[in-house]
Amino acid sequence: MIKNRLFLISLFFLVTACSMPVSAPIQTTVIEKTTLPVEPIQFTPIPTIKVEVQAPTGFPTFTTPPTQAVQSNVIQFAANGTYADITDVISSGSSKAYSFNASKGQIMSISTLPQ
Repeated sequence: MIKNRLFLISLFFLVTACSMPVSAPIQTTVIEKTTLPVEPIQFTPIPTIKVEVQAPTGFPTFTTPPTQAVQSNVIQFAANGTYADITDVISSGSSKAYSFNASKGQIMSISTLPQ
């Protein structure tokens, strides 16, 4: 009984699918080959501009301040240490030099704090 119902339902879908209206065929239009009048293209070369740069006159020149014998302050790390705190005072307009030993690939970070 179930097989008969499945057969009838399948037959119904087959018949209704085959009896569906078919769309009209697509109409094709033929386009005639026509040649369009073509004017030759004339290229105009792009003008090049030459700019000559002259050294400015009347500008002040930078002179380096006189060098002084700089004493290097050596920073030494504790055994297996990774940082060192240096407490020092540097007056305005002056500088100090520090030196330390490091291996290739090490990264150095410096922090300065106000008093």
